Amino acid sequence: MELDRLLLWLATLCFLGGAVMVLPMLRGTQAHRSRVNLAVMLVGFLAICGNLWLRGEAQGRCPITDLSEVLVFVSWSCGLFYFLFGVSYQLSLLGLFTAPLSVLLQGLALLLWQPMPETAHPAHDYWLELHAALSLLSFGALALAGTAAWMFLLQDRLLKKRRLEDLSTALPPIRLLGGALFRLVAAGFAILTIGIGSAYFMVATPSPAKLGLAYFVWGTYGVLLVLYLFADLAARKFALATAFAALFSLLSLGVVAR
Repeated sequence: MELDRLLLWLATLCFLGGAVMVLPMLRGTQAHRSRVNLAVMLVGFLAICGNLWLRGEAQGRCPITDLSEVLVFVSWSCGLFYFLFGVSYQLSLLGLFTAPLSVLLQGLALLLWQPMPETAHPAHDYWLELHAALSLLSFGALALAGTAAWMFLLQDRLLKKRRLEDLSTALPPIRLLGGALFRLVAAGFAILTIGIGSAYFMVATPSPAKLGLAYFVWGTYGVLLVLYLFADLAARKFALATAFAALFSLLSLGVVAR
């Protein structure tokens, strides 16, 4: 088995194991399990980094040339933002909700697997590389925002039903979830803005379908941010809209990768 494919299998198993290992945390705070879970997910993230590095070296360009590579790149992006936001905000259980998404993305990538090319084909349009990489990086941040949004909605529902003995005791405070959710959406929106802007410096303008889809996603999150900041959009409605917007963004990857 090729080393890049082996690394992807390792990453998938690590994220799957991380999700299983953190399940006992739902019954209470277990710091040692949290640390072990974080270490396992870090190994998985490093395995994805290795996969992308090997394929990038083989092709002489950013490894996002087919749908399989796009899925791996988005999964890597989710992992990156999890370690940036989930760990810093002490949202350890965000890993439990993120891991199944990573397993799904990487599992689909394995099903659609394409071997590395025998000869490199370096990119001649670096603006195209920048546009594609930033756009997919933003999709990872927005996918993780969707994960945090579902956590927020679950916590909100349990609190309203006064079921404090359930999952809500293990979930982080809803205030922290809300803050992380807003920052993830803002980060994804900012990165996507730069990604769309770079498209106008490309040698060949992206197809109307791709550019139109990017603008639709960008506009959706832009409206949500404006409403949240300036129109007092309720946190629950912001989370609900973000959850469905993130789902749409992930489903649109098939168009983006063409």
